[in-house]
Amino acid sequence: MLLDIFLLAHADSGHGDLDHDHDQESGDAIIEIVDPDTDEVYQFYLGDEFDYEGQFYYVLVTIEDDPVYVIARVIEQDGESYIETLTDEENDELYDVYDKILEEAFEDEE
Repeated sequence: MLLDIFLLAHADSGHGDLDHDHDQESGDAIIEIVDPDTDEVYQFYLGDEFDYEGQFYYVLVTIEDDPVYVIARVIEQDGESYIETLTDEENDELYDVYDKILEEAFEDEE
């Protein structure tokens, strides 16, 4: 599964180059992540973004028939944008935070 490959591929370095484009058909933003160790490119839709405790995060959705999402921290370094995977503890916390954001958004719509 792409999510597992992505998380494993970025576990050592903590981040990959971030390139942002738009899908011409749907208009959705597409994020390309280049693994710094293998130069393999992974593509995700930019599903959402949010701030939490002074950090900025992307919600990335895999481009596949059975999409899954992953939350990654966005960092700026030397004028470039990178994403950084989360520790297991951060992962649990941020998925809970994002679930609450979604709950509030759906409550507001009702």
